[in-house]
Amino acid sequence: MPRNRNQKAVFVDTSAIAAFVNEKESGHEEAIKKFGLLEENGYYLFISNYIVAEVYALILNRNKVKDTLQRTQLAFDMLEWLHDEETFTILFVDKLIEKKAREELLRHNDKLWSIADMTSFLLMVEGGIPYFLSFDSDFNQASGHFGFYDIRPYLPQ
Repeated sequence: MPRNRNQKAVFVDTSAIAAFVNEKESGHEEAIKKFGLLEENGYYLFISNYIVAEVYALILNRNKVKDTLQRTQLAFDMLEWLHDEETFTILFVDKLIEKKAREELLRHNDKLWSIADMTSFLLMVEGGIPYFLSFDSDFNQASGHFGFYDIRPYLPQ
C-alpha cells in the first residue's frame, strides 16, 4: 500500500475510458461502477495528453457510426469531457518525459508496452500518483517495477 502520497489520485488509462463510454467494450459495466465509486469517494482523476489523443482516435476509428459528421461530433464531445477540469486533470508529456520513456522502453524490451503507456507510468511516478484504473494488463505488469497500484481492490464494493 502506498505511503506519503496523495491517496486520492488515480491515473486513468485509455482502456478504462473506452470501456466506460462504449457499451460494447468488455468491462463496460465494471467501468461505469468504478467511475461512479471514484466520483462518490472524492478521487482526483488524471490523464495525459497522449491518453486524450488515443481516446479521440478510438472514437474516430472504432465507432460504428457511419455518418462522418456524427462520428466527429462524438469525438469532439469526448474531447470536451476529457478537458472538463472538474472531472480530469491533464498531465502533459514533454520532451524530457518522452526521452525517458524511450530509454525505459529500451530497458524493458521484453515487454510490449506502448510509448503512451510508458509516458503514463513515468507521469505517475513523477506526480506521486499511487493508483491507476486500466482494463489492459500493461499497467498491472508495470506496477511492481514502478510502484503504483490498481485502484479497484481499494474501492468500496
